[in-house]
This record gives sequence, C-alpha cells and structure tokens, in this order.
Amino acid sequence: MVQPRKLLVFAFWEFRRILLAISGDTLLDFRAMSLLVFTQACVLLSALEFGSIMLGRRLIPTNELGITAFVLFWTITITAVNHYAVSYKNHWKRYEREFDGYSNVTKAMGWLVMIIMLVLGSTTAIWLTAGVKALPR
Repeated sequence: MVQPRKLLVFAFWEFRRILLAISGDTLLDFRAMSLLVFTQACVLLSALEFGSIMLGRRLIPTNELGITAFVLFWTITITAVNHYAVSYKNHWKRYEREFDGYSNVTKAMGWLVMIIMLVLGSTTAIWLTAGVKALPR
C-alpha cells in the first residue's frame, strides 16, 4: 500500500540529494523544503486552474486581496503539512537508510521524476493561467 508520508519524505530526500550534488549543504533542508513546497503549490494551482477551465468558472479569486489570502493560506498549509510530515523530529531520517539502499537505477528514476515534477508543475501552472484569464468572472 502507498504511504503518503513515505512518498513525501522520498520527494524531500530526492530534492536534498539533488541540491547537495549541485551546490553543497548550506541551508540544505530549508532549500529542499522550499522546492518541495513550490512543486506542490504548482501542482495544486494547476489542478485548480484545470478545474476552472473544465467547469467554465473561476475557482481562484481574481481581486488582489482574494488572491493574496488564497496564496498565503495554501502556502502556509502546504508548508505546515510538509514540516510536520518530513522535518518535525527529523521524520525523514527514519527512511534514510532504506532510501540509501535503493539501487542506482531507482535513485536515478526518483531524481528524474522530481525534476520532471518541478518543471511540469511550474510550466503547467503558467500555461493554464492563460486559459483561466479568458473565463468570465
């Protein structure tokens, strides 16, 4: 059975590995968590925008105060859930030995999936924004 926390921890662990390979360990956990939150926010935004297009009406507020409150609410919520599931009392370290034991092929696939999720999530969110702008308010 799929364990949501384990998937989240694996994504965090992969982002840590990618960032460690690219730029060292300065603020590594913070940067990995930031990438994880950004990716999840883009996927959520894409899903809401896709739903807006399918339903023919906006699911995301359009006024400045509404969009600010919407973004703050979801960013804080996603960050809080991630922090508890991954970083609180170093939950991610419970799985580190298992993840390190994965084959190089599995690690490469995880790395590739995380990069694709990051790129696709952000580009889809940007692309779908154009479709939502055409909807009536």
